[in-house]
Amino acid sequence: MHQFIFDYLSDFLAPSQFKIIYGGSVNVGNFTNILNLPKVDGVLVGGVSLKPLEFKQIIEFNPVAQND
Repeated sequence: MHQFIFDYLSDFLAPSQFKIIYGGSVNVGNFTNILNLPKVDGVLVGGVSLKPLEFKQIIEFNPVAQND
């Protein structure tokens, strides 16, 4: 789906003009997999933002550093 959205938007905009964020259920158990998906630029965090330690893990995650 992310690739489809990217391809659709690319017909109208340069890729530097938009970001694709994942808006499903994001938690400590799945956020690394989601952020490592191609064409996903970020996540929309909901309920886990009320759990400070878990939220901190998500906002400090760096997928580039993880893949080095």
